[in-house]
Amino acid sequence: MQYFDFTEADAKYFYGRQAVTDQLIEKVRQSNFLAVLGASGSGKSSVVRAGLLYQLQQGKKLSGSDTWQLRIFRPGEHPLQSLAQAFLDAGLSGIQRASQLQQAEELINKDSQGLGQLIDAASSERVVLVLDQFEEVFTLCQNNQERKHFWLFSSFYGKLS
Repeated sequence: MQYFDFTEADAKYFYGRQAVTDQLIEKVRQSNFLAVLGASGSGKSSVVRAGLLYQLQQGKKLSGSDTWQLRIFRPGEHPLQSLAQAFLDAGLSGIQRASQLQQAEELINKDSQGLGQLIDAASSERVVLVLDQFEEVFTLCQNNQERKHFWLFSSFYGKLS
């Protein structure tokens, strides 16, 4: 049996989670921070991607959300680098991509204000940053210093709600 996540592209097949999706939209309306918690395999990623993000892209349930930037990342072995990659613009050449990645990593590694600077640089009223599979910070990241830095970093941004 293969694990399957619904994505925004699968929204037309995604049924039965409208009430949860509406609750998530309301939380996004009220706050700058939202945590979706649940057991492994319970559909957290699917409801966020095919439910919440799809509805935000449509802009019908939350006015103006169709103009927001949606940035999704999985921490993987190097969570800070993965976070920086989430801010790369699509369609860049290899050299441009490498340069933008280096700048994003420098900002993120500089201090807790670095992510704020990346968000401020976005040409969007609001940036939605989705950290999918948070547990990878603890299961895949082997560098204790990097894990600690990411944990402190994410804790700081969690307090912004």
